[in-house]
Amino acid sequence: MIYQIYFDAESKKNLTEGFTPYYNENLNEFFENQVIVDLYKGQDIFGVLSHDIDVPFKENGLKFTPENLNKVIESYPDVEVFSFQKRRQQNNIVTQAERYHKGIVKMFEKVLEYCEFGALPADLPQIVLFNYLIARPRFWDRYINELLKPAMECLKEMPEAYADSGYARLTRAMSDEKKKRFKDAFDCEWYPYHPFICERLPSIFLRKHKFNFTHIF
Repeated sequence: MIYQIYFDAESKKNLTEGFTPYYNENLNEFFENQVIVDLYKGQDIFGVLSHDIDVPFKENGLKFTPENLNKVIESYPDVEVFSFQKRRQQNNIVTQAERYHKGIVKMFEKVLEYCEFGALPADLPQIVLFNYLIARPRFWDRYINELLKPAMECLKEMPEAYADSGYARLTRAMSDEKKKRFKDAFDCEWYPYHPFICERLPSIFLRKHKFNFTHIF
């Protein structure tokens, strides 16, 4: 099942008919990563997409729609992990993020040490972000338990991860309403580092473990 997340009336307007809508009522600092932990129950095809998912690519002439996405997935019965990141060309999406989120590399290295995943790899050839990811149980069963949950435990105890990641300066200014919602949910009036670290964890996991992976759209 492929869920599309919304968290207020405005984000609900962005939903695409055909995905399963999910109201993220219990917002926390991990954003969609927490939704992944909460909603995954061993589904054969599972993914959590943003409310504003936008994939301007085609696969064999097909536009990105829920119906066509299912068709493409069905055409790859042996593939375990799908992503939609063909437009991203970075060699390492963790070190690249340092340009936007100052200090993220040191925090990432601390998380990997806590999770016993070794040093940060020099290259990450399989580029996957958490809300552009659909996978089968063999991946989710291992990834959630071996890396995502331990990483979330680590970040919960990292005061520096609650600093301002600078994300609002990259997109749009924080509204007073959003500041209040964040403050009430996790005591920050800004985007902390948690989602930007966690969103890059699937690429780390795919670098260490072998899964049948493909980019689509």
